Amino acid sequence: MFVNGKQVYADKNLFIPASARKNPDGRLALTNGAFDLPLIAGANEVAIAVASNFYGIGVILRPDSVEGVKFAGK
Repeated sequence: MFVNGKQVYADKNLFIPASARKNPDGRLALTNGAFDLPLIAGANEVAIAVASNFYGIGVILRPDSVEGVKFAGK
């Protein structure tokens, strides 16, 4: 996760080896991780980079509030 061009979060949830799987069984879930975004007053750019080595990728976000948030299109 990048905020205003700086990396602020990185994590892994690997399926193989089994010891690297986060609950539930290495699958995508909101309980896999949480962090605060270091936003500044005014406009902020938030970017997500995702890589996969097994069956695909996914991202779930659940912000506490979306007031004033604008999402970029495709």
